[in-house]
Amino acid sequence: MGYSNMQTNILLKKQTDGTSITVKSSSTWLEKQDIILKKINYGKYLIPRFFFITFLPLFFLFLQNMYKFQNDINLKFQFKNINSRNLAEWNRGASASGIELEDPYKKVDYKEVLTVWKAIRDNEGIKLSTLLENLLDDLFEQSNIHGIDTQDRNGIWLKFASEVYELVRRIDHNTYHKIYSICEGGSCTRESYICFINENSNLWESFRCEIGRIWHSFLKNNLDLLDKQVVLIDFNSKESN
Repeated sequence: MGYSNMQTNILLKKQTDGTSITVKSSSTWLEKQDIILKKINYGKYLIPRFFFITFLPLFFLFLQNMYKFQNDINLKFQFKNINSRNLAEWNRGASASGIELEDPYKKVDYKEVLTVWKAIRDNEGIKLSTLLENLLDDLFEQSNIHGIDTQDRNGIWLKFASEVYELVRRIDHNTYHKIYSICEGGSCTRESYICFINENSNLWESFRCEIGRIWHSFLKNNLDLLDKQVVLIDFNSKESN
C-alpha cells in the first residue's frame, strides 16, 4: 500500500502487529511519533443496520397513525368552533324578541356554506358510525340470547345497514339540492344560511333517533320470525304491536 509524501509529515516505515498497523512517521518540525491505525471490524455494524431498517417502516406507520389521530382531533375541534361561531352570529343578529336578525340580507358566499356543511356532515357521520356500532353490539347480544346462528345474524344486519345507508344517501342528495337552491347566485343571505345550518343539524339528530327507534322494532320482528322459521322481513315492513 503506497503513501504520498506530505509537506510536514513523511511516512517512513510500517509494521503489522495483530489487528493494528503501526506506522513510523517523521515530521520536519515534530519529534518522531508512532501512529496507530486500527482495523475496522465491519461485522459489528450489521446488526444495528438490520434493526434500523426494520424499525424505519414501523416508525413511518406510527407517524401516519399520529397524523390521522391529529386530523380527527382537529376535525372535532373545528366542528365545535364552527358551531360556537354560528351560535354567536345568531345571537349577535337576533333582536331583543329573538325573531329578527341584524342585517339578515348580508351575503354569505357558497364556499363558506359548503365548508360549514361538510364539517357538520363529517361530525354527523362519526355519530352515526358510533350508533351503528352500538346497534351491532345489541344484535350480537340478542343473537346469543336467542341462539341465532351467524348466517341469520348477518342477514339481519345486512338488511338493516343497507337501508340505513340508502337513507343517508338520500339525505346527502337532498342537502346538495338545498345548498344549490339557496346559493343559486353564488351566495345566500345570512338568514338563509343560519336557517340551513340549523335545519340540517336538526335533521341529522332526528334521523339518528329514528334509526334507534326502528332498530328495536326491526330486530324484535325478525327474531320472532326466526323463532317461527319464517323468512326475514325487510326494513320497511309494518312494525309489530
